[in-house]
Amino acid sequence: MNRSSLGKRKLMAIVMVIAWAVLLIQGSMALFSLYSRYQFLHVISGSMEPALHTGSIVAVHKSTGTLFSPGDIITFQEDDLLITHRIKEVGYNGSSFYYLTQGDANQQPDLAFVKHQQVVGQVVFTTPAFLSRILGLFTVRYLLLFHALLFIFLGRKKMNKGRRLATHA
Repeated sequence: MNRSSLGKRKLMAIVMVIAWAVLLIQGSMALFSLYSRYQFLHVISGSMEPALHTGSIVAVHKSTGTLFSPGDIITFQEDDLLITHRIKEVGYNGSSFYYLTQGDANQQPDLAFVKHQQVVGQVVFTTPAFLSRILGLFTVRYLLLFHALLFIFLGRKKMNKGRRLATHA
């Protein structure tokens, strides 16, 4: 291999690393923006069937300054739980707004009124339940395993190529 082609390969490698770093930074900034405006939650009960299926993922737009209307699906904090139900009625007690909520599959409305300050935001998107199973494969453990296997595969391929070149020389 001559010096000219070796220099071109090094330059190409440097350009590829810089391009990868730029894309990584841009992607990180986009994800930060997305996660600062939205909270993604996994539906674990059937109280909102059929609108929100158990196992699906919902995107909750964090919008505490918004007044919500009957029919809106909101997520609110109750004790240590996040609950996602539909608003049935909106009320005002002279100092703050409150909501009467109910799960679509529930026979009765929720027992306690939800204060406006308890609301995390409004559900704006939901995924099918099977998608959360697929996304479950993208855990850190599985991604590390995938990359380890990829490096082993590429390393073996390079070693085999080196052996073939050595036997032909």
